[in-house]
Amino acid sequence: MSVQEEADYYRALFGEKNTMRFAAGVSRVWVEQYVSQPDLDDDLGADEIASSSNAWLADVVEDPGAPRLMRPVPARAVQSLTGRRVIHVGGDGMIATDLRAVGDATWTAGGTIIVPVIDEHDWYLWTMRSNNMRHPSLRAVKISSLWVEG
Repeated sequence: MSVQEEADYYRALFGEKNTMRFAAGVSRVWVEQYVSQPDLDDDLGADEIASSSNAWLADVVEDPGAPRLMRPVPARAVQSLTGRRVIHVGGDGMIATDLRAVGDATWTAGGTIIVPVIDEHDWYLWTMRSNNMRHPSLRAVKISSLWVEG
């Protein structure tokens, strides 16, 4: 199977030539998958989700050779957010994955703590070019609604 690092994949999508690919046996490839938690449909708050023993992700396989499963943690518990993959849980219960934090938490004039985030595919353009560019997907979200992927 031909595989490619995530950064090279997104750079190829944006037209960069000669991105690296390499061959790997199917038995050596693992696919990342979001696994929903049934309790999320019951309108639980973030604190209740964090305290749930099965919060967010569940082990899909019990193979000792499988990659280690890393559960998300609240963004407010992480010191440096820039470049980290994040999950946004909106007030309406919508969950947005494939996001990157492009800066650390800051206060708004109104006293809300926010984090600037960008869509995953834009993150790789952001890092290749000037960080001063405004991307259409750049937005600020409340830190209380963000989880950091492990």
